[in-house]
Amino acid sequence: METNVDKLKSGNIDDYHFNLSIEKLSRHAKNKNKFKANPQLISVGGVDSGDYTNKSIRRSKISQKEFHLTKFVNSTAAGSSFICCKFDNCEIKNANFQECTFWQNEFANHAKKNAINYTNFNRSLFSNDFSINDAYFEHSIFRQTAFIDGKLKNTTFYSSTLEDTVFSNVTMENVKFNDLNIDYSIFDNIKLDNVILPFSQICFTFGLLPYLMNTKDDVYITSAQNDKGIIQPKDFFALLPDFEIYYLKTDSFFPLANIYLVQEKYNEARNTILNGILRATATFDFRQIKYLCKLIYTYSVFDFHQRKNIYDYINSHIMFCEMNCKRWIVRTYTKQEQTCMIKTDLLLSYFTSSLSGFRQFAGRSGDQGSRSSRKPLSVSSRCFGISASRYSK
Repeated sequence: METNVDKLKSGNIDDYHFNLSIEKLSRHAKNKNKFKANPQLISVGGVDSGDYTNKSIRRSKISQKEFHLTKFVNSTAAGSSFICCKFDNCEIKNANFQECTFWQNEFANHAKKNAINYTNFNRSLFSNDFSINDAYFEHSIFRQTAFIDGKLKNTTFYSSTLEDTVFSNVTMENVKFNDLNIDYSIFDNIKLDNVILPFSQICFTFGLLPYLMNTKDDVYITSAQNDKGIIQPKDFFALLPDFEIYYLKTDSFFPLANIYLVQEKYNEARNTILNGILRATATFDFRQIKYLCKLIYTYSVFDFHQRKNIYDYINSHIMFCEMNCKRWIVRTYTKQEQTCMIKTDLLLSYFTSSLSGFRQFAGRSGDQGSRSSRKPLSVSSRCFGISASRYSK
């Protein structure tokens, strides 16, 4: 394919004018190292035991490197790419690894006494046979991070955030999720061995409920009810009626719909999702809309025409004329970003899903659904072009 793009003529800039520009720009920068002649670190091979305390290696390209006893304290490596690297017994504290790529990387020997803490891994990618072994992550952030095709072993995530994170084609052995947030995270094609999951978070995830219902893996769920501090999946599922009552009473639409979906109560699930979208649209709750739409996309409970009606309703009822100026500025960006995600989830091909494993389970009964013994009150949710009811409590 031909492109009519002129090559940038950076080679025409001599060192004198380049350094002069750096000098002029640096006068205005608080960080005098902000404008460097070689802003990106490019390194291949060898062992690095350096001290990057309070230093930046942002947007670096590093491959086949072993970081051994390396210090990443108050360091930033945001946007960097690490290919076939190993992080062995490093000191990683208050570091920024946001939007990094860890391709076929190994993290080892970061136990509790040398925990990785207060570190930002937001929107980073661990992939291609990655390995995390003997690691303790504490007070760290993994929002919208992806763990794909790899293994976690002897690892603990404690008091951390893993919201909207993806675990796909991942095996976990001796892994604990303690006192943390895994809301709206995706668990797809996972294999667990002696893994402990957080009790109150399971209904807020994509994939964990159907996985736990069918798995024979050695997996447990946190519980304060006994001295062991854990219960088995069967004990958790015995509490689903109580979860249902609680989420009904508190208008928690996402986990309630999730429960109905795993129970194959598709009519109740559809009704819950529609009520949730009505409420979220009225209150400009983009976050709730986005994840309810993602639930619609994951499970085949609405046909394309119905999804199109839902999208049209959301798009036409999110107005900004009633907001004050300051709030409008904040929400404008949010609407543009979230509307794109909502449209993608609702209008993609009916048979396409990145979560084929548990979607196949969820949709195996199609749109038949089951009938509930609870009698719903009639309500005007026909604005979607879909019949929906609001439950009495």
